[in-house]
Amino acid sequence: MKAWMLAAFGRSAEPITLPPFTEDIVVTIPAGVAYVSLSGHGAAGEPSKIVDASSQVVFVNYRTDVSTGTGNATWDALQGLAPAVANMLNNGNSSSYDRYAIDVWPDGTNTFQAFDTFISSYIRGTAVATTSAGWKTSGPIQNSASSSVTYKRESPATTGASATGFGRTFAGGQYGQPTPTTTFNDVPVTPGQQYQLRIPAGGSITISYYQ
Repeated sequence: MKAWMLAAFGRSAEPITLPPFTEDIVVTIPAGVAYVSLSGHGAAGEPSKIVDASSQVVFVNYRTDVSTGTGNATWDALQGLAPAVANMLNNGNSSSYDRYAIDVWPDGTNTFQAFDTFISSYIRGTAVATTSAGWKTSGPIQNSASSSVTYKRESPATTGASATGFGRTFAGGQYGQPTPTTTFNDVPVTPGQQYQLRIPAGGSITISYYQ
């Protein structure tokens, strides 16, 4: 943690203004200073934006230990699962689907679990079925792989984190708008005491005082 000792100058009619602090730091008040003035702001917020997202539909785990499964799994039976979810999302029919976790052994025996999965936010018409490296279109399953749906969704706007210091709060920007500057005049302080400034990335606090 960085520390800063406010310089003790001779008394002046003009305030001493320090360079802005832009990261967490501890400042120490020099003798003769009873009040400080503060100005600053928190981090900038983010506007809403369109982002890429992905949800897994099938995960195939190829195992070589002793089988506890039955049947004879092949890639053929898995081909339509991810495209069906993509079509469902694009048509706006639902945003819930079954996600499958499948264990497969060299002899084709397998076990599977289905998990009800919900996609909370997506943009209709953007869903596409995708597969990982190792995914086959047919034949016996002899390796691990997965299939998913990718889609676009709207990431909501956010408010930037606040900066704090001397018991005061400096708000962050809202929803990508310019960060407001907050000013506090004549904040009482104690000479020799240390004060912690908490400043998020993009935030700033400037200290002025009379010596």
